Amino acid sequence: MEITRYGQFLINHGIVDEEEILEALLRQERAKTRLAQIALAKEYMTVRQVIKVINEQAGTSYRFGDVAVRMGFITEKQLSTLRDLQLQSRPKLGEILCEMGKLTENVRDHMLKRFEEHMAAEKAQTEAEAQKAVNA
Repeated sequence: MEITRYGQFLINHGIVDEEEILEALLRQERAKTRLAQIALAKEYMTVRQVIKVINEQAGTSYRFGDVAVRMGFITEKQLSTLRDLQLQSRPKLGEILCEMGKLTENVRDHMLKRFEEHMAAEKAQTEAEAQKAVNA
């Protein structure tokens, strides 16, 4: 599992270690809402269609959404929407680390603010370098 940029930021600042981030990421992955549940809630699919996809998917390495598209139950655009909603459904990494007792809410909020500042500075630097290349 790949460590997120925020997770790496916390590691780099000695707030948590790699093992703790990996555990939090596993918890995050397990906590996300299943694509089939979201498809049903959005009324993109019926229960019967979901069951057909699950049966088709059984014993393969294919993902639910890809099978649902291949079977014609949802479109690629709907799948993209479902994946976005699925990402939004999972708890934030900082929240999980707090639940694990690895961060206090104050530390989480402080580090998140520092991370956002870091990302903004990194973006500004990248844009400035791109502009220099254009002007060169």
